[in-house]
Amino acid sequence: MTRSLTVFTVASALALGACGGSSDEPRTPDPSTCAVYLWEPGDHEFETWPSMEYLVEDPSTATGYRFHVDPDEYPILARYRNHAKVVTEQLPTIDGFGINAAAWAEFSRPFEPLALPVSDGTAHVADPAGLLVLREGGEAELWPVEIKAIEDHRGDARLLHVLPLFPLPEKSDVVFFVTKGVESATVDGCVSPSTGARKALERPSERDAEAIAALVEIGAISGAEDLVVLQRFVTQSVYAESAAIAADIASRPDEDFTLEIDAENDCETFASVPTYRFCTATLRAVDYRDELGHITMDESGAPVRRSEYDLYVQIWIPYDQGDGPLPLIFFGHGLNGDSRGHAGSVLRYVAAAGTDVVVVGVDAVEHGNHPDRRKDGNEPLFDFFAIEFGDGGPGVDSLRLRDNFRQSTFDKLQVTRAILANPDLDGDGTVDVDLDRMSYAGVSLGAIMGGELLALTDTFQAGMLSMPGGRVSAIVSDPESSFGALLPVLLGLNVGTNRLEVEKLFAVLQTALERGDAASFAARVLEDRIDPASTVPDVLVLVAIGDEIVPNAENYTFARAMGLEIVPPSRAPVTGLRTMDVEVGALVSGNVADGAATAGLIQFEMIETQGGSITHATHGNLTESKQAVEAILQFFRSNWDEGIASIVDPFQAVPLPD
Repeated sequence: MTRSLTVFTVASALALGACGGSSDEPRTPDPSTCAVYLWEPGDHEFETWPSMEYLVEDPSTATGYRFHVDPDEYPILARYRNHAKVVTEQLPTIDGFGINAAAWAEFSRPFEPLALPVSDGTAHVADPAGLLVLREGGEAELWPVEIKAIEDHRGDARLLHVLPLFPLPEKSDVVFFVTKGVESATVDGCVSPSTGARKALERPSERDAEAIAALVEIGAISGAEDLVVLQRFVTQSVYAESAAIAADIASRPDEDFTLEIDAENDCETFASVPTYRFCTATLRAVDYRDELGHITMDESGAPVRRSEYDLYVQIWIPYDQGDGPLPLIFFGHGLNGDSRGHAGSVLRYVAAAGTDVVVVGVDAVEHGNHPDRRKDGNEPLFDFFAIEFGDGGPGVDSLRLRDNFRQSTFDKLQVTRAILANPDLDGDGTVDVDLDRMSYAGVSLGAIMGGELLALTDTFQAGMLSMPGGRVSAIVSDPESSFGALLPVLLGLNVGTNRLEVEKLFAVLQTALERGDAASFAARVLEDRIDPASTVPDVLVLVAIGDEIVPNAENYTFARAMGLEIVPPSRAPVTGLRTMDVEVGALVSGNVADGAATAGLIQFEMIETQGGSITHATHGNLTESKQAVEAILQFFRSNWDEGIASIVDPFQAVPLPD
């Protein structure tokens, strides 16, 4: 909902700001018998998020702010042990709050979770909590959110948790608010701001007066007296760094992107598909991370080429290339996997279907033969997620984690430049790749990374993303995730077994990850592209209902951010995602970008394996199932043959056996 602020409303807000408290100010109710908002201005007890108390002004940043949280002023953070460094040491490099991260407010008494409104994917002024975006030019937009009450270790749902269903705009003023309408959802039938919060509402700053005025204008409240929580905050700059690095890669001459390969010594017959030769080429690539593994720009905001390393690029080319250059699939592998293993397994089914294609892959940071793969004995999962073990227990370097995602994307962009510079990939004098028929296929981690890749380049005319996820921190914290078993180990028993504390901490972690988050960039693939002159790709997303690795909540966070719709039939309802208004089995094409591109999401519940077994779709079996292979080939072939993809429910062509 968007409405302009009227002069009358702004004036009313300023009048509110001028009013002093009465001599008989109301007393705050007893917090043991009433749900009282625990935050007191300046108490440094970490009882609300976001709050401008965590920021200081800094004119050198894009927003004019940056984080500053002194651990001596916030001794409460010691409960998070080494994870407190995310707040005190890592966030100070960031200039605002998250665009996908939750807002939360802690109360003294619990709520009844089932009494809170259930989101339908749209914004409602009657909801008792929410996020309001204050646009430039005096417009206010109520944002679609999900409202939850999160339980502590005693089972008391004292944390009111508000999650944006779509990424918030970057570098924007946003208001997190809770109204007294939430009173009906408390166990005591009573809710109140704290003493300090009430005084701040009665005598608001100019910024808060504007926020109150905006809430009055849209009809969420009649006045400040209706509020329990009011936190106006600034979202961080998200896209400039990645856009600048992508531009830096695009600006370099072709000779910087030479695939070094000796066809006689670097190529062999691929045993799994003997009609293909498998080659490993070397590309000298730029690493944009510093010695800590963090991406930082120079004082002007320009990228810094910190060092170089040799990337090992895996290439599969058919011995018989038919009439000429072939379409290409750039494959992104999954977590704990590598390019050769995952891409090679998919190639088996593509080749078996009679489709000749060139496949290229490169290992993600901390995986396979990537040059910075640590030799510390840890699984790639721990190193990629930047989990560090030391005094004080495990911790996470959130900036290294974020930039493991980003550098992996920049590696792919540099390999892409090498393909464009010389599509004769094996150096035999024959052009292998048709540059007008290049596609990206990502599975799991590779699908997650596909969001940023497809947002930063239009080289790939089509992208298939199998089981992607957005708001990546939640892939670990989601109660439906198999990673959840690690939380007590990684966070300690006191925090890791307390859902309230987990959600508080992961909202902070997500704030640190936004510049590398898949949902952040998914929002820039089909609409509002980072380069406005670039072409919108065709996109197909596959989801396994009940996914235990990338839970469905995160699959759909990604899909909502991209603006996808479900290809019928809908096999499970999804908040904020429409099902296309077409018949089951209808061919979908040209449904986005004013008819210039195709995009959709297919849900899978039961599938048939290549061996003929009927089973539930899982994270491990979906992509290689008969139905998924049919959907993928239909999507890519139509793009290659017709210049625009078509999508259709694959169970029409490959039904499950009776």
